[in-house]
Amino acid sequence: MNTKVADTAIASSVQRIASAGTILAASQIAGMILQVFMFSLIQHRLSHADNGTLFWIQQTSALAFLLFTEMGINSVVTRLYVAYYTEPHVQERVITTFLIVRFGLWLLTSLGLCAFAIITEPTIIEYVALYLIYSGIAARGALLRMVFELRRRASNRITLPALASLLDLILTCSALMLMRDQLSLATVIIAFALGSVPGFVIMLLSDKQWHSISIVYFDVRIMHMIFRDTAPIFASICMMQLQDKCDTIILNTYFGREALGVFAAIMRVILPCISLLMIIANVVAPPVTQLYATEPQQAHKLAISGLRWTLVASSGCAVFI
Repeated sequence: MNTKVADTAIASSVQRIASAGTILAASQIAGMILQVFMFSLIQHRLSHADNGTLFWIQQTSALAFLLFTEMGINSVVTRLYVAYYTEPHVQERVITTFLIVRFGLWLLTSLGLCAFAIITEPTIIEYVALYLIYSGIAARGALLRMVFELRRRASNRITLPALASLLDLILTCSALMLMRDQLSLATVIIAFALGSVPGFVIMLLSDKQWHSISIVYFDVRIMHMIFRDTAPIFASICMMQLQDKCDTIILNTYFGREALGVFAAIMRVILPCISLLMIIANVVAPPVTQLYATEPQQAHKLAISGLRWTLVASSGCAVFI
């Protein structure tokens, strides 16, 4: 590739990164404001014990889904999709294989969590089951919905996924406000689930991609590639998540749901800030993958720049918290 073409490609990548980063940052900040309002309302209307129960359900399901459904697959599939940008027919196979693998893992994990809840917390099994359905279609869960966002995220066309995610929060906040005098653990989770349906449908119908997803595109070879490349990421996720969720397990075991409810109020301030830091990785990864095939040195520089931006942003978030 000549220097002029390379410079043009790099400039285009930087422009897409800046645009996608701005859109994601704006949507995340707006989402943070809505989340603070939403959880403030929930925490003032529910008892400490109910808040603790909700947080226990959220953390337990998040741990299970990250370990057994997400597994680091999102980043691996995005890289595979971008790597085959010159072969659209292979990209269709990647999408369909991703959908079938993700649905199967989500279903198995959900059944396992329901069995766990029946054994350990039988009085809240209906809340757990409803929250598992919500997790599958929610933007923040990034499970089934991630499949239908992949095409846009891989090319840094972030606007529609960002707006759909904001729509989830707006609808959920509106539902909670309307029911604020009758809020209970059940109505909160129902509001979460119903608020996510329109955004899920929008992403499902976007780009008419539903018509291009077919079982005939399922590829066992691609499935093997996904699991093979996910293995090292999965190992690090296991260590990080067990460390991250052990506080919830310890508090719930030794101090009960009321103490966990107080802890939840603290964590709900911190967690949205952490999601902001993922913006940089999400927008840098696709152009790095594209540049790596033809301009590995430029890809390396872009990746290092992304790391530097993450360090600066994480320092700012720490000071803010």
